[in-house]
Amino acid sequence: MAAARTTRAWAWVIALVAMVLVLVLAAGAWARWRSLSDHDAARLAARDIVAAVAESPDTHIPQETSDRQLSALGPAATPAQRERLNEQLDPGPLPTAVSRLTELASDQEDAELAATMAAIAASWSATAARTDSDAPLAMDVAAGDPLDVAAAQRCTPELTALATQLDRARYTAQAAEAREDNGTDFSAAALRQWQDGLDRLHDAPEVAPLYACDPHPARGGYQLPPNIAGNAPEATGHVAGDVSEYAAAALAASAPAERPWLMASLETSARAQALLQPHDPVPALVGDITVTGR
Repeated sequence: MAAARTTRAWAWVIALVAMVLVLVLAAGAWARWRSLSDHDAARLAARDIVAAVAESPDTHIPQETSDRQLSALGPAATPAQRERLNEQLDPGPLPTAVSRLTELASDQEDAELAATMAAIAASWSATAARTDSDAPLAMDVAAGDPLDVAAAQRCTPELTALATQLDRARYTAQAAEAREDNGTDFSAAALRQWQDGLDRLHDAPEVAPLYACDPHPARGGYQLPPNIAGNAPEATGHVAGDVSEYAAAALAASAPAERPWLMASLETSARAQALLQPHDPVPALVGDITVTGR
């Protein structure tokens, strides 16, 4: 009798162990063969581009900058995810890597992930501008489709706050350029370039309607930074940094339809800050946007 009970007990144990083993194997197979989400596919593709840039001896990106950018894009691919990723090619020169990451950001539905990609691309563009200030912009405000969004729906706090900062920056750039103590020819050229970029954004059909929102966003308030008298380019660079922060926040909170002009704001402000404050390191994430893996 006891022997029979022992036999039945062992049978249950064996059955239970077998069930657990089947479940473990099934979970492993699911993890191995399940498809990647669009979010992870885009995030990990961006990570591969950043890693390739970090490993390239020609881009001159500091290691701590690359580490910060990789961290912002969340965890690395698992072995199972790696098998499902398309093999990443050499991103080539830094402007090419900027364009590739810009394309990923433009096509990404997740606003926070798009903002992170754009922040990294803008950082690289600013780094490239220090070598060649005439390098073409990758984020062209004219490249997007016309906005098909009701005017009232666009009057969000993030967009109207950015409109205020753009107007403030435009006034600051004009005041700085008018001064006789702009410093070197290099900084004077950078001021003109920044003002040209602000003029294009100010005249863009995506921006002008925001000033008619209710409540009305401030038109810059004609508030000049306090240190503009002592160092006009440096002070203007700080204001450009403010624009970057507001542009990044707007990117993380806005619909994809707004993305072209927001990314243009982010890139032009990052380049202006890099050129007007040439002794400061270029931020690893313009506007300091971070997302995590899902």
